[in-house]
Amino acid sequence: MDAFSSLGVICGVVGPTQSEMEAVRQADIVVLDWLLRDGSSEYTLTLLRRLLTEERDRNSLRLVAIYTGEARLDGIHQAVFDELKNNALDLKEDGNKTTIPYRHGRLVLYAKSAVSLPTSLKDRSVTEEELPDKLLDDFASMTEGLLPGIALTSLTAVREGEHKILDRFCGELDPAFLAHMACFPDPEEAEGQIVAHVAEEIRGLADETVAAVSPAGKRAVESWIQRDGRTNFKFGDRELNLQQTITLVTKGLTASDLAQSAFRNLSTGFASCSVDGLDEQLAWIMSFRTVYNAPPPTLWLGSVVTTEEAGAHPVLCRENKSFSGVTRGAFCRENVGVSRGGSAAASLGPAHRPPSSGRSSIHHATMVRFSILATTSWPIRNSVHRPSRRVSARMRIG
Repeated sequence: MDAFSSLGVICGVVGPTQSEMEAVRQADIVVLDWLLRDGSSEYTLTLLRRLLTEERDRNSLRLVAIYTGEARLDGIHQAVFDELKNNALDLKEDGNKTTIPYRHGRLVLYAKSAVSLPTSLKDRSVTEEELPDKLLDDFASMTEGLLPGIALTSLTAVREGEHKILDRFCGELDPAFLAHMACFPDPEEAEGQIVAHVAEEIRGLADETVAAVSPAGKRAVESWIQRDGRTNFKFGDRELNLQQTITLVTKGLTASDLAQSAFRNLSTGFASCSVDGLDEQLAWIMSFRTVYNAPPPTLWLGSVVTTEEAGAHPVLCRENKSFSGVTRGAFCRENVGVSRGGSAAASLGPAHRPPSSGRSSIHHATMVRFSILATTSWPIRNSVHRPSRRVSARMRIG
């Protein structure tokens, strides 16, 4: 515990009982012994199953470590893998038999310092004082990458700046908010309106912190490019050395040794492998936000919808929402191509109206046979052609 505390990490010890499992679930890092009860691993496997297989746990960002006095790490790895493989965790194999990645989490194996391990596994034998550093490194490696860095920095800003949000949306404003609600034709809409303003304040916190930390700044970009030791990067029929590639990213395509048409090959060059769908997936993320089902999603300008019919093609709603909801206005058909995994490419096509069998007034997706997939995260102005150009520019698809 002292070793964790010296690193600023709060560490607690709990007994492995069902009543204490809820406390364990709150931890980002969980450390278990392999032989927890009666010299057997059965109870440890039961705890792992309880800890990782519920829906909320399968999607948690969590590191689970088994710290053991046993030398047979490969046998422990296989036993854990067999126990969890049929629980929708998307387990991945590890060649060294010391790590089991799953969804957003990871399980790692370490032996105590007195354990004799093969030469290839010497780094897995650590003292109690060394263990916290190892686990923190493991946890950090779970979120490696430029985009995860931006996302986690933004989330940290929200956690550390929540008092600023509460100061701005304070209880003293409740009478004014009630007056605001009373003036709405549908007072319930006022709640969602405030949510939008809270989101803007959260964005302000994230913008400030990301600008200060720069998780995808020049140093981070250089580290990413150098991570696999490559010295040359091939973009189409052109090859750049390491420094030229760094300049390409930090100074931009126009300042590089590549032609403007090379944008089609940039992702492949950086990845050095097939990147099918990555450009489209990023374009989708940057152009739309996810719509969940609580409260029921509202159909309005910029909503991407699909019908319940098999093989139906998504369409983009291009009519403004009024207080009475979106009527059977024009939709853009053949404009949003959604591929497996939710990626999409958007470009506006000819106007299309929903079939006459549809309801004449569409307010919530549950009222009609349209399902809302997402809504645009950028403003659509008077001309429906304007966002078309913006999306294609983001996607860089010729």
